Amino acid sequence: MSLLSIVVPVYNGEAYLDTFVDSVAPLLATGQVQLLFVNDGSTDQTGRLLDEMALHQPSVAVLHVPNGGQGRAKNIGALAAVGQYLWFVDVDDLLIVASAPAFLLQLAGDADLVLVGYERVDVDTGRSLGQYLPAAPGIDGTPEKISRFDAYGHSAWNKIVRRELYLQSGHAFLEGVIHEDLAVVPLWLSRARKITFDRQVRYRYGVRASSSIHGNFSRHPDLIVALSHLMDNGDQDDARIGPSVIKELFFYSLPRYAGGLGKGCSWASYMQCYRDSMTMYRRIPAARRSRFTAQFSPASRIYIGATAAGCFFLPLVVSLAKRVRDARNA
Repeated sequence: MSLLSIVVPVYNGEAYLDTFVDSVAPLLATGQVQLLFVNDGSTDQTGRLLDEMALHQPSVAVLHVPNGGQGRAKNIGALAAVGQYLWFVDVDDLLIVASAPAFLLQLAGDADLVLVGYERVDVDTGRSLGQYLPAAPGIDGTPEKISRFDAYGHSAWNKIVRRELYLQSGHAFLEGVIHEDLAVVPLWLSRARKITFDRQVRYRYGVRASSSIHGNFSRHPDLIVALSHLMDNGDQDDARIGPSVIKELFFYSLPRYAGGLGKGCSWASYMQCYRDSMTMYRRIPAARRSRFTAQFSPASRIYIGATAAGCFFLPLVVSLAKRVRDARNA
C-alpha cells in the first residue's frame, strides 16, 4: 500500500496533463505516492495520453469511466486507490512540493487530515489573487480547537484525508451536483481526531470565470442539495458547521448571483436563487438558525436578518462592496 494516493478526475484535460504531471513528479520519485487518474468520459485525447503515461510510469494508474461528473469520478477513484491518505486535486491546477520526503513525513503520524497552504491565480491574467496559509507552522490540532470550519474552506484540494475518515458514513462526495466538496469537507473537519496544518503553499489553484461553479447561474439547486446533506449529517456540530451553511447562502451564492446581473445572470435567475435560499433558511428551526449565526459579527447578523426578512437587494450591495475591495487590492 502506498502512503498517499493523488486522485485526479479528468474530463477533456489533454492540454493540462504534461504540466500537471511535472508538478507531481517530486512526489512520485519517492516511491510512496500513487497518481490515479479517473478519465471521466473524455472525448479528446485524454484517455490515450493517460494510457501511454501509465504504461511507462508504474506509479501512475488510470481508470476509464462513462461521464458522470466530478463527485462520481472522485468516489470511484477513492475506492480504487491504494494509499493510506487521499488527496483529491484538479488536473488544471498545480502541486508545489519542493521537498517531497519532508512533506510526506506529515502523513507518517496519526493525523486524519492535513490542511495545506495554497495560492489562487487568475488564469486569464496570471495575477496572484492571494495566498492562504492555515493556522501556524507545526501545529497539530483537533476539531475542538477550531471555532469556525468555514475559515478553512470547503474545497477538498487543499485537504489530504485519511482513507478511513473518507470511508465513514456520509463522507463520500455527492454525485451529480457541482458542490460535491461543500457537502462533505466540513464533516471531515468535524470528525477528524487530529488535524495537521502545513503552513506552506503546496497548491496553485487557477480561478477561471468559465468554471462549472464561478460562471454558472443555473445550478443553484445543487447548492441546496449540498447544504441539506451537510446539515442532515452534521447536526451535532452546529456551532462550527452552521457558519458554513450561512456563509454559502448569504455571503457567497446570493452575492455571486447579484453580481452576475447583466453578466450572464438574469433577474429571474437571481430571484429564484433568493427564493430558494430563503425557503431553505426558514425551514431551519429558529434555535438552530440562532446557533448558525452566533459567530458572525453584529453587522453580518443584521444583514442576514434583513435579507431573510425580504430585503432581496442587500446581496447586491455586498457584491458591490466586494468588487470595490478587490479593485483596491489589485
